[in-house]
Parts: sequence; structure tokens; C-alpha cells
Amino acid sequence: NIYTGLGGYTIDFNLLISMIYGVENPRKVSGRYATIFYPVYDNPHKTKHVFQQQTRLKQSLIDQGFEILETENGSNKAKSLVDDKEYDIDDQRLIAKMKERMNKYDKALVLTGDKHFASIIKEYQQTGIDVTIISIQPEDTSTEILAFDQHHHYITDFWECIEL
Repeated sequence: NIYTGLGGYTIDFNLLISMIYGVENPRKVSGRYATIFYPVYDNPHKTKHVFQQQTRLKQSLIDQGFEILETENGSNKAKSLVDDKEYDIDDQRLIAKMKERMNKYDKALVLTGDKHFASIIKEYQQTGIDVTIISIQPEDTSTEILAFDQHHHYITDFWECIEL
């Protein structure tokens, strides 16, 4: 969703990490995870085109030190029902990874505006993890994420990290 909201721009995550945490060598920061959803459309040409876009995104993230968690469900939407609530399977995959790795960090940077991340962010904070949240723009940021006001920023606060 971050990349959808950026409209094709990319983020220099190493610079972003340096700006937020003052890290001299951001490549040494461990635990970089991202999910990529591979949709399937009725039109096989569209499916192939989007797959190619996602593959380029995946490589860009790998080049910046990310481990990619790939998801698919055979449809064009990442939606699934869990306990009669609709969730994105890519979000759920990343949230599961965050729960698995919770005791490994003292700081976390989460790029999302999605309300589904609010409870895991609260869990991180309750265990003493300093969490910084970055979303793209107000229209893409849930009220649940905005509630973390002093820990929340928009990516436009870090223009230097956005590559045209």
C-alpha cells in the first residue's frame, strides 16, 4: 500500500532510517520485512503486467536489505475473512512476522496507515519498543494510526528519502 500511495516514487530506506534514528550505517539495521501481494485478474495480460511491476518492487526492496514475504490468494484483492472481519492477507502476514520477532527489537519503524496494524503497534509499545509510524498521506491514514500522534509522521516529512 505504501507504494500504491507513492504513485511510482520509491523510498530510499537507508536514508530514511538514518534520518529517523541517526544511524551512521543503516545497512546494519536488522529485521527489514515487507509483504508483496500478487493479484490474479480475469485478464491474464493485466496479471502478467502487475506481476512484473511487483517483481521490480520486490527487487528494489531486496536491494535495500528487505526480506520479502510474498502472498497470493488467486484473486485480484488481498482480502480474506478472519472471524467475520475483512483483512488483507499481506497485512496479516506482516503482522504475524512482527509478533514472531517482537522480542528482538528495541525500536521499530512501521510504514503503514492501515488500522489493522494498530494493535500490534500497541503491543510493541507496551513491551517498551520505541515505534515510529510513517504513512503516505492523510487520506490513506486510519484514525487508529493517527491516534499514535507523537509517534506518527507522513512520508512527506522526509522528502529527501523519496526518489523520483
